[in-house]
Amino acid sequence: MSIRFLLACACALLPATARLEAESTAPARTFALTGNDHLLWIISEKWDSDQEAFLNWITWMDPVSMALRQLPVDPQYGQLQALAAWEDSLHLFVKIERPGLTTTGHFAYSRSTRPQRERRLPDDALPLAIAGGSAELPGLWALVDGLTAEAVRVEWEEHQRSLATQPVTEPTSAAEDRPAREPAITARPPEPTADGFFLVAYDGVRWRPGFAAPPNAGHIARAWLAVSGGRCHLFWQNAAGELTVQYASREAETWTNGPPLRFSRPIAQATAGLLNKQLTFAALLEDESHDGLRCEPRVLMPDGQAWIERPPLLAPDGEAILILPKDAMIAGFGDKLAVLRPGEPDPQVGLWSPADGRVLLPFAPVPFRTSSSDATGDRIQEVAYLLAVIGIVLLVYWRRRDTISFPVVLPPGTMAADFGRRGLAALIDMLPAAVIVYLVWRQALSDYFAAWEEAIQTQQTAGPNWWNLGVAWITFASLYTGWCLAFELFMATTPGKRLLGCQVVSESARPAATWQIVVRNALRFLELFPPLRIWPFVLVVLMTRNHQRVGDLLARTLVIQRIH
Repeated sequence: MSIRFLLACACALLPATARLEAESTAPARTFALTGNDHLLWIISEKWDSDQEAFLNWITWMDPVSMALRQLPVDPQYGQLQALAAWEDSLHLFVKIERPGLTTTGHFAYSRSTRPQRERRLPDDALPLAIAGGSAELPGLWALVDGLTAEAVRVEWEEHQRSLATQPVTEPTSAAEDRPAREPAITARPPEPTADGFFLVAYDGVRWRPGFAAPPNAGHIARAWLAVSGGRCHLFWQNAAGELTVQYASREAETWTNGPPLRFSRPIAQATAGLLNKQLTFAALLEDESHDGLRCEPRVLMPDGQAWIERPPLLAPDGEAILILPKDAMIAGFGDKLAVLRPGEPDPQVGLWSPADGRVLLPFAPVPFRTSSSDATGDRIQEVAYLLAVIGIVLLVYWRRRDTISFPVVLPPGTMAADFGRRGLAALIDMLPAAVIVYLVWRQALSDYFAAWEEAIQTQQTAGPNWWNLGVAWITFASLYTGWCLAFELFMATTPGKRLLGCQVVSESARPAATWQIVVRNALRFLELFPPLRIWPFVLVVLMTRNHQRVGDLLARTLVIQRIH
């Protein structure tokens, strides 16, 4: 008996340990950087040859502690196309390419919750530029072409018509459980055309039509978007490689063309935003003499008539100009400029003053998970859960080692209930709790699993908000445990057991005491805890002489059935 029991424990551990096999590392990484007043986000992207996909890992920094922290989630699949910080969240747009599948994804990350699948732009479109809004102009703003803007308008008008013609019902998607943060769009948007560009807004639930880009933005090859206060600022180049950046701002439903920015060298990367209450455009320019990049910030004069060139960023010694690798990145972070310098084994990030170019925080290594094998943290956690299960089982076995293998003298005409009968009785007793949970959370759970099915098809790690699923599980487990506890306390059986001729007794064949009923049912709630899995506990029922659960072993009870 002891050998069988220990073999069951070993079988429970083997599948999890097998999943700890390390995967091969991926080639060199590329990086992306974005920030706002709340957080700085750093993304590392690598091509994984085993999975034939781009994987993205995320690190963040807050403006108070200035500490760099890894986001404890699995890597995001997809080639990064656009990103922006909105409030305390990071929004990513990725392109997903698989054999027979090409699609896009829109995902939101927070430092305190699991990643969320957000609504994509219609027709798998990708934005030319995105930016998080402000209190006066809320929403996630995106610059799109005319065809995408028209599709957004059609979807929005269909949604408005459905609200006007249908009675108020439960939300139709998990995303709609979150309150919409309505963008400040007051005027009716113009009819989009195939030509031209438009700004649309995302309120956290769905995309809304916005307004047309400036009339002189006939062709946009490259764009930067910033939203500050009640203004929307758009920077763009008409052709790649141009030395001039056009600028316009929108306030009170009117675009105003501002002075263009002219640079002496091509722009490798740039960022735009309000830093130190000044609109700032900081560009990383190619510097052939040093075979790298140098940063030149520009700020807009208060009268909006000219751009002032600020000193270039200085090296940490405060003397020479900072020269960066050609794949360096820059972004605004509060009232500072954040600079990312790739390197091995880890990239480095530092903070600079846009006013005088001096260093505020020297370069510090950015901790990144560098390959799929680093995702074994979650697998190790799974092994830890299984070890906890095995520890519970072994503890019960050790406490009962002297009596667990001895047969129990049962009343005449009875025997220990077999596994099949106990399992069927459990399913019958679960039915009321399952019906209640289904009626209350039907739509939310349907949308949740539909979103997960889509995530599996596109091999994404982000799913919808799991809050409803967690509450539904707690409700189900509580109802089922309470149901069994109440009936066993007063009847020594449950409706399911009674239908199948079973009842609960102590190992002495006497009626079970109150404390025994409470203990065996308290363990039932633990056995249903999802991370612990249910199958190790099922093995215990199969491997014990009298088909006892862990709760039975601890409470010294068993379930008997009548012999016909």
